[in-house]
Amino acid sequence: MDVIEKFLNEVSWKFDKGYPDITNEQDILMLERLLGELIVVDLNEAFTGTPSQDIVDGIEKLKTQFNLTDDNFLGVSRNKFKVLIPRNERPQYFQNIQKLDDFIRDDINVIKYKTSTFLLKPIEAQGGQSAGKPNEAAFLEGINNAINVCEGPITVILDSPQYKDTFDNVTEAVDSSTTGAGEGDKSDAQLLSGTNILANISLKKEKFLAWETLKKRWKNEFLKIANNALNNKIHPLTLKPNPDKKGKYLMYNSETGNRITLVQIDNAPKEVNEMIVFGPEEPKVIVVGNNFKEDDFILDEEKCILTVKIHHIYKTLNDVEADNAEPVIVLMQHRNQSYGLDFRARPAYDIKNPSIVMDWGDITK
Repeated sequence: MDVIEKFLNEVSWKFDKGYPDITNEQDILMLERLLGELIVVDLNEAFTGTPSQDIVDGIEKLKTQFNLTDDNFLGVSRNKFKVLIPRNERPQYFQNIQKLDDFIRDDINVIKYKTSTFLLKPIEAQGGQSAGKPNEAAFLEGINNAINVCEGPITVILDSPQYKDTFDNVTEAVDSSTTGAGEGDKSDAQLLSGTNILANISLKKEKFLAWETLKKRWKNEFLKIANNALNNKIHPLTLKPNPDKKGKYLMYNSETGNRITLVQIDNAPKEVNEMIVFGPEEPKVIVVGNNFKEDDFILDEEKCILTVKIHHIYKTLNDVEADNAEPVIVLMQHRNQSYGLDFRARPAYDIKNPSIVMDWGDITK
């Protein structure tokens, strides 16, 4: 799935037809607004001026010593450049560069050469090559870099306004998808001590658009809703064939006869919401919300204690509700999904003006 398709899938429910109609002026205006909210320009990446003499000298030394080329260097500013190297080779590069005259480590990812600065970055993360998980990659990288600096286990402190969680003897932070995460599991990252799992962590941005797409794990409930609506058993929701898309349906309010695009389903059982947010894993998942940056990772090298600054941590449904982020189950138009419908859970703060509100017990009976 490319980036554009993924974006359209995320926002399609906002449009009356379940997709943006390029012949509809209001749809075009909404699409422009949604795209505008996503576009962020990093002016640092656009540096094309003349680098300082210390940068020029430092690059030549690194090229000679490590057989690098111009493709391994990316300008950030006149006196700051990225050094792009394979992720799994960075710890060794980092140690070897410090052995060169006048190259001094200044931070976890930072090397100083005289008055200039070099940032060691994974080449895989440049140019969009790690699309889809940049925030997760930043979290894993920040912790594993600290482990490399300490050359052994560290203590990790996740420090948020709600909680301050400490994990001792962390030997590695790993992507959960590489360790056999099962269906319904919510963790994106795991903190390990050897082979022992210290923490299962679900990583979110500070503001996010979805908790879960429900049509797979809650397939039976979705089919009940769709079939009941087709047979006019759950008033006022009803489905009618989409004349423009064979095998797809449009949602209507049977009381008014009007098209509807968003149905909010309230009062789902607590155990359903628990599974949507935390899943079934042990130890229980904690939800960590942050837009990770390098300065969120603060390492006490003498004690090998890494403090990670976190925007918020959720451990219970009460934590989630306090942030107005509790999962709200919605049924939405989506022409590329079965029945022409999408079934998912979104945070409460993202739900605005549902067409109708129905009860979980009534709609799934």
